Amino acid sequence: MTMLKNARSLRASTLCAAAVAVAAVVAGCGGGGSSPPPAVFTSPSTPSTVPTAVPPATSAGGTLSTSSSSSTAVTVGPIGANGNILTVRAGASNPATTLTVAFTLTQPNNVPAPASLRRLAQTIGGANISVIGFAQITANPGTTLPGWPGFSFTFGSGQTLPDPTHSYVAVYDPSNSSAGFTTIEGPASASGSLFTWSGTTQPVTLLAGNTYTFVMFSTTSTLSTPTPTPTPTPTATPTATPSPSPTPTPAWGTLTSSVSQVAMTVAGQTATVNVSESNYLGTFTAANGAASCTGIATIAPPSTGGPSATFTITAVAAGNCSYVISDNHGGAVGVAVTVTTTTGGISAVNRKEH
Repeated sequence: MTMLKNARSLRASTLCAAAVAVAAVVAGCGGGGSSPPPAVFTSPSTPSTVPTAVPPATSAGGTLSTSSSSSTAVTVGPIGANGNILTVRAGASNPATTLTVAFTLTQPNNVPAPASLRRLAQTIGGANISVIGFAQITANPGTTLPGWPGFSFTFGSGQTLPDPTHSYVAVYDPSNSSAGFTTIEGPASASGSLFTWSGTTQPVTLLAGNTYTFVMFSTTSTLSTPTPTPTPTPTATPTATPSPSPTPTPAWGTLTSSVSQVAMTVAGQTATVNVSESNYLGTFTAANGAASCTGIATIAPPSTGGPSATFTITAVAAGNCSYVISDNHGGAVGVAVTVTTTTGGISAVNRKEH
């Protein structure tokens, strides 16, 4: 009996000890009997998007609508990391036209590259050529200007400016590609970061669809450009009997054309082009432009005298071409020719097939 009591007492002590141990564990984990704090779940943070820097434009374009009575201009840009700006000025044109202007700091396609430009130093007439920028101009329709357009180039901030007294403009005419670039304007006049080149004063003809490329550049050489020759001051010669003053020769006017483009739809159809130049008694000459009219149309007469003349263009076959009518001192007008025929050999072949 005593042994049974002792066994029960030992078992009760063991259970009590176990209960105390469990309570201690719970108290240690739960902070003295308090409920554990609820778990907190956080969403992973989404990394913020860093905006990608937009690279500066390397080219810009614009449209210049010319006037038959006054000068007009267009400004394009800014381009490049520094923000360069170009303004193109054109004199009164005949007829009024639309000039598409493209401005770029990089080498345009289908024109001599800067390396070639240096090899053409004899054509440009300078050494150590450094390109400032390019402008490309396309006319539609063709027109005659009182001279090549003038240009103003505004350098962006932070740029080292070239010497304006050795900065020029040269032109590349695709219809006379063998001539390469020819210097036409300069040196530049400068006002701070603005360089300006005045247009030329000899009339030029822009053929429809031709893209003329102008390069603004600096060089270590002093170049010559087409400038009017000053009239010398006459020296008075004392004579016993005064000589009669010679009758002054009237100055030539501007060569003009009644049309800048003609369109014909039947082989054998004709179109008339009237040209005139006041006070001009020399010869007007008609020649193929670019593209040539050989096989597409004919023009007659090949040459005739001024001050006015009539040329007749006759359609031969379908195609697009141009003629250039010029005087003997650099004046010229272009006439774009379009021939579209809907009858002829092709229609005859179709009828045979049926």
